[in-house]
Amino acid sequence: MQYHTKMSRRIEMKKNPASVITLLAICLMLTGCSSSDSTPRHGDGKFSGEVSGQGDGFVGKIGVAVTLTKGIITGLDVTHIETDHIGGVFIELVKPLVLEANSFEIDAITSATCQDTATGLLEAGRNALAQIPPLTP
Repeated sequence: MQYHTKMSRRIEMKKNPASVITLLAICLMLTGCSSSDSTPRHGDGKFSGEVSGQGDGFVGKIGVAVTLTKGIITGLDVTHIETDHIGGVFIELVKPLVLEANSFEIDAITSATCQDTATGLLEAGRNALAQIPPLTP
């Protein structure tokens, strides 16, 4: 009888979205951002505007539109077809880290689903930043 109760708890935990969110939060808490003492500026440090890029996520393509003001990331708009309850939640948790670090160079996540989503998101961001014109008048 006790075995049955443990199995029921395991099944309930797998179906509970709160446990998934908690797991993702723990993954992010264990993930650090690498940054230097000064805020890096992208491009020539004068570019203000929006650039976009794509990367491969767990489910499909992840698109990122990055808004920059004088070379600093000030906005991030992500389009994706990742699952809302795992990949989508993860993306929403990573966005503030990107803005805080002003970079898409964030340490990797270890969970397989999170890793693919993270890789796709960070790849899309790096591809977007590569679109910055070399010189801004």
